[in-house]
Amino acid sequence: MTIADNNQASISKKLCEIFLSLAFCLGEVTMATMTVSLPDPMKEWIEAQISKGDYASVSDYVRDLVRRDRDRRDHVLTRDELRAKLAASLDSGLSVRSVDDIFAEALQLAKGRDVTDG
Repeated sequence: MTIADNNQASISKKLCEIFLSLAFCLGEVTMATMTVSLPDPMKEWIEAQISKGDYASVSDYVRDLVRRDRDRRDHVLTRDELRAKLAASLDSGLSVRSVDDIFAEALQLAKGRDVTDG
């Protein structure tokens, strides 16, 4: 996926979230109720995220988890796709870049996607 594809996917996701929020506010999306049992530490974790202001409610938190899981699963490779990527990488030969350079670039990409811990 190129940077342009990633940006397009991000914009599409945001537009979808805005549309769903608007449709919900207008009463065009029905909401179902679910009861979920969690261990106390998980419940406390969710409540802490809400207290920090990261989420408006438990429902908001769970909806975000579902959206993220859906996005993650949309990017899972099939065995054939993985084999094709492996074959392409083997066919490309050895890199002239150092391992340190490769890791530095990977770290920059991860920071740009906000997937690092620091």
